[in-house]
Amino acid sequence: MNRRALVNSCFQYGQQLTLTDADYQGCVNDLLHWMAAYDDVEDDWTTTTLNLYQPITAVIQAKQGGIVCGIEEVLFYLGKYSEIAVQHHVKDGSAVEKGTLLLTLRLPMNRLLSLERIMLNVIGRMSGIATQTQRLVALAKTIPDCPAIAATRKTPWMLLDKKAVYCGGGLTHRLQLSHAILIKDNHLFALGQQLGKPSAEAIVQKAVELAVTVKSLGCVEIEVESVEQARAALNSYRTAVEKNPDAPTMIVLLDNFTPSEVTRFIGEVRTDPLYNRVLFEGSGDIREETLPTWATTGVDVVSLGALTHSTKNFNVSMVMS
Repeated sequence: MNRRALVNSCFQYGQQLTLTDADYQGCVNDLLHWMAAYDDVEDDWTTTTLNLYQPITAVIQAKQGGIVCGIEEVLFYLGKYSEIAVQHHVKDGSAVEKGTLLLTLRLPMNRLLSLERIMLNVIGRMSGIATQTQRLVALAKTIPDCPAIAATRKTPWMLLDKKAVYCGGGLTHRLQLSHAILIKDNHLFALGQQLGKPSAEAIVQKAVELAVTVKSLGCVEIEVESVEQARAALNSYRTAVEKNPDAPTMIVLLDNFTPSEVTRFIGEVRTDPLYNRVLFEGSGDIREETLPTWATTGVDVVSLGALTHSTKNFNVSMVMS
């Protein structure tokens, strides 16, 4: 398996983020139910006071170009209301221009006004994430040997944010804590306390030793904060592979390294036979403007919390006719 295929097998789970999947449907249902409950959509005093119950047709349209996402989720939620007829004009992941019609709705005015903000919030946030992701993925494709773009767990809307990254062409990373082993700094600290506070390198070695024994996992990942820890992880993994050639793929997350540090380290290990069984991820304040620098480091993946924790909403609006 080539490295890019290995990256996809370890980092891409977007194909699971569909409403035919029970976990994803549950996440969508719970989030939108929470939105509706705390917006009190069944008790809209304004529309009741003004007696706004007449039938109406409305459209939701894009007010900018980009990648649309959230259509499937809105359709799922509107399906709970028998009085709503809705037609979708685009699918999630579609590239649209300013003015593109996304949905046409026919429904009572009171229902439209009570649900308007939920619909626009869902499409706005998810399309914003998808659009930003697509921009970075497109930039990466212009750079030779650029690493793949992945999300992190900094996802206020959980699986919906991950789906939006997928619609933009990015990698989802793991979807849930039960999905994969990812040993981070706090895990290592806790393990070190348990082991009697040995050296940082010894803690990393023990963590890798334990992780690779878990059956049925295709990949395990460990976060390291120094070259010495990275070497310790590889040495422990080498021992594991010698004992068990079917050990899972190892991912080394190089956290808060400088691009030059990463370049030197990966340069060291490229000629190691173990290199073909190990993937390298860069993370830590990686942004659009620094992506070209990271492209030359040799990492296979860069993960950006900014894809989901500080994205700009996609500009979308509703127009009545």
